[in-house]
Amino acid sequence: MNGYHIQMFINEDDNSFVEWIDNREVDRGICEKHENKLYRIKSSKQSFEIILNDDNSFEMVIDKLNDGKPFVMENVRTDDTAISFWDKFDDVDEYKTLLD
Repeated sequence: MNGYHIQMFINEDDNSFVEWIDNREVDRGICEKHENKLYRIKSSKQSFEIILNDDNSFEMVIDKLNDGKPFVMENVRTDDTAISFWDKFDDVDEYKTLLD
């Protein structure tokens, strides 16, 4: 969105999520599964709901990206391999402000 690469990892084992923008961790918190395909995402920075589509994609809004319009997050993970990124960025705080 607007040149940014957004990723979210949801761990159903411990009901947590981590969100990255351009491989910078910008948020983490709790992901609660509720009704069929409804999840509530909560952190100190944001709180929203997602509803999974049949293909496990969902719409998401970050007000400062895509002019506040929803964009589709797609499930691209195909196995149970852990995800990790290089985490030595000097501009992480700048990316975190995109969620303010």
